[in-house]
Amino acid sequence: MNNPNVYFQREDWGDVAIQHNGQVHHFCNLVSLIGFLQTVYGHEFNLIEVDENNYHELQRQGAFDEN
Repeated sequence: MNNPNVYFQREDWGDVAIQHNGQVHHFCNLVSLIGFLQTVYGHEFNLIEVDENNYHELQRQGAFDEN
């Protein structure tokens, strides 16, 4: 089984955010985000930063589509 991809973005005010189960979750830093993700996925996930350079390509690939 492939490790799930988890897409996050850095907010202008310093937080990091993900969408999980249809809700946006904000964390004060990457360590807090990773701690949360480990409760969901253990250590088996790929953390991918989304920014202005890769957003459109990831969107085109369907990365943000809910299954």
